[in-house]
Amino acid sequence: MSTSPAIATRRLSPQACKALLTAHIVTSVGWLGVVIAKIAVGFAAINAPQADVATTLFTFTAVLNPIFPPAAIATIVTGIFLSLGTRWGLFDHYWVVLKLILTVAVIVTAVRIGDRFVEAALGVPTGALGDDSTVQDVIWTAGAALSLSIAHALMLIVAAVLSVFKPWGRTFFAQRSVSRQPSRAS
Repeated sequence: MSTSPAIATRRLSPQACKALLTAHIVTSVGWLGVVIAKIAVGFAAINAPQADVATTLFTFTAVLNPIFPPAAIATIVTGIFLSLGTRWGLFDHYWVVLKLILTVAVIVTAVRIGDRFVEAALGVPTGALGDDSTVQDVIWTAGAALSLSIAHALMLIVAAVLSVFKPWGRTFFAQRSVSRQPSRAS
C-alpha cells in the first residue's frame, strides 16, 4: 500500500519537530497539573470543617487560576503548530480533530463557568461558623467547581490517550484531498 508523498511528508525538520513535541508535552502536562491541583484543593474545600477554611482553600484556587490560561494557550498553540508541521495535519485525522475539540472545550468551560464558581465561593461571607446555609453554599460551590475540574482532567487525559494510540482513520476532508491528488505512476 503506497501513500502519496504529499501526505507522508513532514513539514518540520526532525529537530524542530522534537523541540515542538517537547514543548507541547511540557505545557500539556503543566496544564493537567494545574487541573489536578484544583481537584485536590476542591476536595479539601468540600471536606473543610468550617466555611472560613473552605473559602481560604478557594483563595488558593484563585491563585492557581492565572496559571491556567497561559498553559492552555501554550498547549493549543504548540499542538496546532505540531499538527500542521507533521504528517498528521490539523484536520486530517479524527484523533487530532477530537484533541482540538477537547482542548477548546476545556478552555471555554473553564473561562465561562469555572471562574464563576471560584468567584461565588470567594463571595460567600466568612465568619458565620454556626450558619449552616453559609457552609452549605461553600460546599455546593466547591462541589460544582470540583466536578468541573474532574471533567477537565478527564478530557485532558482522553486527549493524552488519543496522542498515544492515534485511533480511527483519516477524516472526510483528508480523504477528499487525497482523491483529488493526481496519481503518480510507479
